[in-house]
This record gives sequence, structure tokens and C-alpha cells, in this order.
Amino acid sequence: MSLPQKTIFYIIYQVITIAYETKSEPKQKWLTPTSINTFIKCPRRYYYIHVARFKKPPNVHLIRGMTVHKTIESFYKLNIKQCQGFGFTDLKLIIYNLFKQEWDRKNATFSKIKLTKTDQDYFFHASLKMLYHFVEEYYFNREFERPDPVLEKTLIDKDLMIRGRVDAIHENNGDRPPLIIDFKTNKSKIITPACSRQMGIYALLYYNNFNIIPDIKIHFLNFKNGLEKLPVSKSFLDFIKGLVLDIHQRIKSNDISDYPCVCGWCRKQYGHIL
Repeated sequence: MSLPQKTIFYIIYQVITIAYETKSEPKQKWLTPTSINTFIKCPRRYYYIHVARFKKPPNVHLIRGMTVHKTIESFYKLNIKQCQGFGFTDLKLIIYNLFKQEWDRKNATFSKIKLTKTDQDYFFHASLKMLYHFVEEYYFNREFERPDPVLEKTLIDKDLMIRGRVDAIHENNGDRPPLIIDFKTNKSKIITPACSRQMGIYALLYYNNFNIIPDIKIHFLNFKNGLEKLPVSKSFLDFIKGLVLDIHQRIKSNDISDYPCVCGWCRKQYGHIL
């Protein structure tokens, strides 16, 4: 039995309407600690990077940070705890060789950003000093007696549409909560609001996944004894959650006019693309 012509037209109209409304509805964007801090610093900068997806050229600080992090990851993967007879000098030699390999892989990138040999040498030795601080903490805190941490772990909350990549998670046994550590190559040991938000998001993600509030420490590698603890409470996590929900509301639009510049240097940074 065939349907009346009016019914067929009505069904087609409904299908087209639903498809159009679904297509035109703004898609919720994933957030990360970096994108949240970018938006807070300047909504227009967030627009250029995360909506328009303009690519910013690499710089030496980004390259150095990635290389230091990769070296620490490679160090842990060597399973040093099986070699407890190693001394501090042995660990310094190991970390030197690992870092040199990673650094040499960046030669093409250094040429691309036109980094002089003098500047390369400066950043090489400054970065190596940070890694020596890392192995000094590792050795004198007898970390080879503890299980290795989970490295570069991505935590996701699909309900909040947020994700973050954690440098290291120490899953402590007994009554001690797990410990999240983030490695920083900053010149200062000050825990800035941006750093506090980043670590708060990591803590919130861990809590939402495992129902445990972790301990949080930032390892400022540029300093001896560079571990700094960030206090975390349920009220702090509630604040971070509210912040995430608020920013989701403010980034629904894809219209550049809804992302005003408050920093004054967006056009200078992205003027060659505009």
C-alpha cells in the first residue's frame, strides 16, 4: 500500500530539516590545559590556534622542552632500577648520552629556525643542567627502589570534553595517594595561575577517572631540589570543573568577533597569515 503524496513530502521535509539542524549545530570542542590557558590569556589567540588552526612556527623553547621530556621518558624506559649498583656519575653519563641523541635529531629543525651554533650550545648545556638536576633527585631520593611511573599518560573525560597528557604518575601503594608530576623547564619556580590551572585539570581528570584525589608536584628542572607541591582539595577541583564548563560556553561560536584580542600582540604573531 503506497503512502499519500502529502505524507511522502512531509517525511522528506522532516528529514531535510533534521539534517540541516544537526549540521548547523555547533560541535562541542575538546579542551586541554593548554587551550584553556590560551583562551584565558587571549580569546583571539585561542581563535587563531584552535578554531582557524593557524600554525605557529616552532621556537627553541618548545623544541628544548620536547627534547628534555623525551630524554626523561627514555631514561625511565631503560629500567635503571635493575642496576642499583650505578652511582650518580653513571646516571649523569646515561642521561647525557640519551639527551645528545635526542638533541642531534633536531639539527634540521635548528637550521629551519636559524638558530646559531652559539645559541645551540647555550641551550644544549642549559638543558643538560636541568637533566642533571633530574638524575640527582632520582639518585639521592633512591627512586630506583620504587616502581617506575606511568609516563605520558593521556587522561580523558568525555562528559566534560577535556583531556590532558600527564608527564608521570606514581601509583603509590598503601595509604598514600597517587602522585602526578609535571616537568617544567621554566626559569622560575613560581607556580603561576596558568600552571595551577594545568595541574588542577590533571587532578580533576584523575579524580573523575579513578575517584581518588592525587597528590600534585611540579618538578622545576632548572633548580636543584626543584620539586614543588601544589595543594589539591575537592573545592579546588570543583572550581576547576566550573572553569571548564564556563569556557565551553564561551567557545561555542566560530565567529572571530566573539574572540576579542586582549593581549595586543595577536596581529604581530599572525599578521603574515591574515
